[in-house]
Amino acid sequence: QVEGRRLSGYLFTPIWLAGGGIVMAEKFDPATLPDLMISERTAYMFVVPTILNAINRIPGIESAKFPPLKCMLVGAAPISDETALKAYEIFGDAMYQGYGQTEAGPVLSFNPAGGPVKPGSVGVPVPETDLQIVDVETGVRVLGVGEIGLNKNTRNEITVFEEQVEIAAKHDQLILIHTPHLQDKHKGTSIIVD
Repeated sequence: QVEGRRLSGYLFTPIWLAGGGIVMAEKFDPATLPDLMISERTAYMFVVPTILNAINRIPGIESAKFPPLKCMLVGAAPISDETALKAYEIFGDAMYQGYGQTEAGPVLSFNPAGGPVKPGSVGVPVPETDLQIVDVETGVRVLGVGEIGLNKNTRNEITVFEEQVEIAAKHDQLILIHTPHLQDKHKGTSIIVD
């Protein structure tokens, strides 16, 4: 524990073993973050896309310099192409996108260090990792390179949609649903149902 808060060790253990520490703020304040990063000589940072988007919108952030920063890892949720590309402009080669899940140890892929920036991609599998994309209809058939796994509305997507509409109707609420479709897979589709 650090200052009474629990932290997940898998991201921090290597830093602790190398003699590093953790800087924790009482709350996230985008306006003070650049000065805090500079004064604390932040070398490694983990952020979720929402926080990164707020950092990207700090006035003058494009001209800020963070020489000690070696790695700003963004993950834990999907990131928009706009947010990712802006962060690469600001943080350059220190910016990393990753994908994983706790059960997988927890990181499955990263964008390669100094490699090309590919919007919508979370890079390549980490060493000793094999990844497969499996057809959601059969749960068995492995999709080929370039083959699209979500073909418009899969049964699972329709089920989730119906459940969300049912819950909204039960509570007499509007519902905003975001579902990516084959025709517009990068932007998604927003529908308000009342």
